[in-house]
Amino acid sequence: MDSAKDIVQDAYLKVLESNNEFKGASSLKTYLYRIVINKCIDAKRRRARWSSLVDLFTKENIQSSQDAFEKAEDKALIRKLLNAVPQKFRVPLILAEVEGMSYAEIADILKLSLNTIRTRIFRCRRKLRKDLEKAGYLP
Repeated sequence: MDSAKDIVQDAYLKVLESNNEFKGASSLKTYLYRIVINKCIDAKRRRARWSSLVDLFTKENIQSSQDAFEKAEDKALIRKLLNAVPQKFRVPLILAEVEGMSYAEIADILKLSLNTIRTRIFRCRRKLRKDLEKAGYLP
């Protein structure tokens, strides 16, 4: 989860990396606010994608009938199971589902073939489903 400190730090790094982008068309304050706002929007999108990844592996009836505490426990279980998956399978799935990257982008970043990425994501999903079945969360 992105904290406010993390977002401000990302914004600060963005300003340092893009020292030539500020043209003076607006005030420096406006420019900095815009960067921070964009970083907040990015963080919100990442959280939404992470939630959708977690929701992929939970039962529909659990989601509709549980209170917030039980949902948090479900998410913690999903994260625990996801962390138990070998990194070579977990990373492509997270890049696809949480970061919203295409399989081609992931293949390029990880220097693997497109078919390898597809296979690893498939195997990661299959392992998560199998683990959730063992835990009694899926039929």
